This record gives sequence, structure tokens and C-alpha cells, in this order.
Amino acid sequence: MIKSPLSSDRIPFIWFWPHGKNCAFVITHDVETQKGLRNIERICEIERRYGFRSSWHFVPERYSVDSRLLERLVNDGFEVGIHGLKHDGRLFDSKKIFDGRMKKIKKYAIEWGAVGFRSPATHRNPDWMMNMPFEYDSSFPDTDPYEPQPGGCLSIFPFFMGNLVELPITLVQDHTLFEILEHEDISIWKQKIDWIEKMNGMALVIVHPDYIRSDGDRGMESGYPIEYYEELLQYVKNKSNYGCALPRDVAEWWRRRDTSKIRLDKNEEPCIEGPAARDGVTMWVRLANDEVIFDVEDRKVQGQVKSEI
Repeated sequence: MIKSPLSSDRIPFIWFWPHGKNCAFVITHDVETQKGLRNIERICEIERRYGFRSSWHFVPERYSVDSRLLERLVNDGFEVGIHGLKHDGRLFDSKKIFDGRMKKIKKYAIEWGAVGFRSPATHRNPDWMMNMPFEYDSSFPDTDPYEPQPGGCLSIFPFFMGNLVELPITLVQDHTLFEILEHEDISIWKQKIDWIEKMNGMALVIVHPDYIRSDGDRGMESGYPIEYYEELLQYVKNKSNYGCALPRDVAEWWRRRDTSKIRLDKNEEPCIEGPAARDGVTMWVRLANDEVIFDVEDRKVQGQVKSEI
């Protein structure tokens, strides 16, 4: 039996990420307009070049979504998700509207094989959302004063919200950074990524293909340079122990971690029992001077299964 933290100076802990990765990096895209559709292949090519894959969230009834595009994305290792129904700002006008639209959204999710959802404009009501027919949601920023519904969940880690795994948006959105705040570099992204890395959290970004300057566009009024996004990918690529994964894989790992437990073997070493055993990591955690200390040098990888995280 594991000793109570009240009777021991340390307790065993299942590390946040598989294989002892320091933190997670997750790329998501909300496709809001026809311009966004036209930019998809251009962005995917850059991601392939740097070895990344991302999720693409589409609005089913705002523009025509070609099933062949979705098939190409999935076959190439990308993910497809749902971004509301119409993107008209009315999803949360009433519970009746929400429930009615969610029935249609569920049909598109089944048709597209989508397991993830993001609300348009990150409008949200957790009481209504927690039973949505998805594996995960990603509509809650950790903190964001600039969204139509300001605020946030104050977490840089996934958490459970009813039946869903919530994947917080933890990097400032590109539209906010370049259009609202009019930044001309990605220093804010870099600073937040470095801090999240230090905290062992999850860096999840929304990049809208609609706001990236298309070939032939002129002036910042037509969008921000795609080189900003490429610089972001290069910056993360240079990190030594980042785990990069699709949001569905992060949600799946968080469920496996949550349903696993730790036991001590005959040598009093912690071992994971349950679905996280094949790639989970154990270590000891202790309290010192009111600070939580992870004994990283003692962490042990149990499994040999490769994980994208």
C-alpha cells in the first residue's frame, strides 16, 4: 500500500506526459471562411516540412466542405474537428437553440469522424457543454481578456468537464496577437511557450488560415505574414523535450492517465497499473519549503511503445 502523504516525505506520481516529455505542443486551426479553405494546403505543407501535424476545425453550414479534402487531411495524419454549426454567434442564445444545433453537429461529427469540438468565438457554457457528443472540447482559454466572452479556466493542463476532456487554449490567438494588438513579431508566443515548458504544461495554439496572408495579398490589412507561423514551428522544433501531438491523442492520453493507478513493487519502487502503463512515467513528488518538487532524476519509463506526445 502507498503511504499517505501525511506519513511520508514523498509520494509517487504519474508524470503529466508520456515518456517523460517536459510538456506538450498542440496545433489547432479554426477555418472560418472560404479564404481559410484556400490556405489549408499551403499551411499543411509547412507543417509537413517541420514534422508537425495539426487539427482542422470546420464550420459545417457556413461554407461547402469537400469530403475529399477531409479524406486527404486524415490520410496524411492530420485531424478533423467541428467548429460550431454556422459561426453566427447564436449557438448559446438559449438552451433550446444549443440542443437543436448540437443534434445537427453530432451528425456532421459522425460523418466526418470528428471527436473534437471548438465553439465559434470561444463562446461557452460548461453546464450545457459537458455532455456534448465528443471526446474533447477546446473552447476555454487559460485566460483571455480580448475574446467576446472574456475570462478563462486558469489552467495550462487538460482537465475533465463532464464527459469531455477540456484542452485549454494556452497561447494567445493569432488574430488577437497580430490584428487586435498589432504585434509584428512572435515574441509573446515564445515567452509563453518558455513559461509553459517550465511549468510542464500544454501549449495549445489556434492559428486561423483566414488571417494568414495569401499569395498575392498586399498589406497587413490582408493578413499577417505566413513567416510568423513558420517561425513558431521552428522555435518549437528546436526544443529538446517537447511532445507534439494531435488534440485527440492528448485527450486519449489524459483519459488513460486518469484511469491508471500506482502500486509499489517489492523494492518499494512505483509502478503504473492500468492503460497508462505502456508509456507512462513515474516519479516521486515531495513538498519542500511549501513548494512542490518533482524528483525528475528518479522518473522511470515503464513502456517501450512510441508516443507522439
